[in-house]
Amino acid sequence: MDKKQKEALVLAMLEKGESYRDIAQKAKVSPNTIKAISNQAGLDETTSISSRAFELYVQQKTPVEVAIALNIEAEKAIQYHQQYFMLLGLTEFTKIYIQIKENPWLYVNLAKLVQNAKIGEGEVVELLKIANGYLPRVRLEYDRLKEEKSSLQAEINSWRTELNNIARTYQQFVDRNIELKKREDELQLSINQLEAKEAELNESSSRTLQAPHIEDGIS
Repeated sequence: MDKKQKEALVLAMLEKGESYRDIAQKAKVSPNTIKAISNQAGLDETTSISSRAFELYVQQKTPVEVAIALNIEAEKAIQYHQQYFMLLGLTEFTKIYIQIKENPWLYVNLAKLVQNAKIGEGEVVELLKIANGYLPRVRLEYDRLKEEKSSLQAEINSWRTELNNIARTYQQFVDRNIELKKREDELQLSINQLEAKEAELNESSSRTLQAPHIEDGIS
């Protein structure tokens, strides 16, 4: 056990009110050492650390300052702080603090808002009653709107899918018409070519038929 551990042990036993003899035997230190540790912590034989902590809290010291002054753990300083408030008769405050000590700033900020808005205690209670009355309905309405939004979104998605299918079908129809028109133009060109060839053949046949009559007239 090092020096600091012995000092902590001595202070803890002094706090419990144990005698110098018992402390000397358990911590294996001399009475003079116990006295020196006691004086350094601002204690005497009849003054415990808790009493000294209460004196510091009376002087409006913070738990941090008390922990530093008495060289004690933060948890111990907080414990003395709670006990100090209980001694002042602020039992309800201490109970509330124990409940909110993990996140006290939420309640501190709420108290500041109430103070800055100059709202009385009765008005705060009334506002809380109104909130308790309306909030469940607001939550139900929110859930209903959320569900309705989800349903509408699903319907919109369905419409989008159907519209995409229609657009795809229409595009296929347009592409097919373009192909048919191209094929029609090709066929029309072929017909024109055949008609031109037919006309050429007809003209050639007509000339062929007329040729003998001309020869007969010459002879």
